[in-house]
Amino acid sequence: MRSYIRIYSFVLAFFLLLSLGAGSYITASLFQDKPAHEKWAEDVDILVEKLPELHKNLFFKVSQEEFSAMAAQFKQRLPQLNEDEFQVGLSRLVAAVGDSHTSLRPRITHAFPLMLYWFKEGIYVINTLPEYKEILYGRIVKVHNQPIEEVIKAYKEMIPHENKAQLENIIPMIMASAQHLHGLNIIRDKNTMELTVENEQGKPVTVEMKAIPFVGAFKGVVDMSYSEDDPLYRKNRGQFYWFEVLEDEKTVYFKYNSCQNQPSEPFDEFSHKLLSAIQNNPVDTLVIDLRNNSGGDSGIMNPFIKELEKNQKINREGSLFVIIGRQTFSSAILNALDLKNKTKAILVGEPTGGKPNHFGEIKTLKLPNTHMVVTYSTKYFTHAQEDTPSLMPDIQVELSFRDYREKQDPFLEAVWSKNPLPTPK
Repeated sequence: MRSYIRIYSFVLAFFLLLSLGAGSYITASLFQDKPAHEKWAEDVDILVEKLPELHKNLFFKVSQEEFSAMAAQFKQRLPQLNEDEFQVGLSRLVAAVGDSHTSLRPRITHAFPLMLYWFKEGIYVINTLPEYKEILYGRIVKVHNQPIEEVIKAYKEMIPHENKAQLENIIPMIMASAQHLHGLNIIRDKNTMELTVENEQGKPVTVEMKAIPFVGAFKGVVDMSYSEDDPLYRKNRGQFYWFEVLEDEKTVYFKYNSCQNQPSEPFDEFSHKLLSAIQNNPVDTLVIDLRNNSGGDSGIMNPFIKELEKNQKINREGSLFVIIGRQTFSSAILNALDLKNKTKAILVGEPTGGKPNHFGEIKTLKLPNTHMVVTYSTKYFTHAQEDTPSLMPDIQVELSFRDYREKQDPFLEAVWSKNPLPTPK
């Protein structure tokens, strides 16, 4: 299937989350008794009143006075705003809290047919419709005559984040949203956008794109399904977990995509098979890949980690590696941190999208007039002595556009360079 939500499982999960907030957008029919801006103001008041009561510690970054002042200034502007500007403004207000688990769940009804990824060199188009194929694999330079640096700055203000890795993860996911581009005043007409890229030959190319109904997928010019020459991390993206014995490399590669029990095979059953494969095969390395794991229940992996602690074959210097990245979030960070602290694991990859010490265990607040949903944290988790913005890898690696085009995996290659073995395909 050709789709912009299938390059990585995290993209699918994210857009499914967005679709929960989709549906009928805010329309005038909801506000027949009062002007829209008065209803919006009521929702802002409810947010300001309820969120401090519900959140574990809402004012850990901004003071209550600062938050209330921001809300008051926002309310003053409401009569001049359109619906998309209201959504963006409300997102900014919630993002100011500084907790990445506390956010406005976005509503997207229309989007531009783009799949984007933020590589080492910038944000690139990695899939689009055939009629826009001239911008495929181009690095974005401008969006509607605004330099990409200014566009990133605008998104940064409305995205709850605690580190740069979260921005690199989330901005490419929502940059195709017509509502957000319109609400940020990057485009004037929510149905049309000019996009300028620098193509693979280094030449600027500009196209005018039309928004399409957002249904979570489109048939792009690139077939994103897995092929045998793709790197391992792109395999079985729809599975919560899987492993493969790489005989030539004397390695077991374990991909952990989501901290959930797979209905077809609970994790405890799966982990027994995994541990048996380690013991019964001539292997000397285990790679646990968490780069695309955005969390769930960290406790699912705990019994497996305890078994690894006792495993003299694998739990030794240079034999156990954990791959982390910008999509590693929440419970997956806790698993990576436990592996780091309790075993001899070496962390390889990018700084994680979430913090080791973080707010979490979210609940939701539904605003009565617009029916928009705000997630908020009810607990604070302390798992690291040092309160760092990311869990940092021992061996830091960046994914370049060239790596992607040539189907290379520098994260796994860094493991082989540390533990010299033939590079697997």
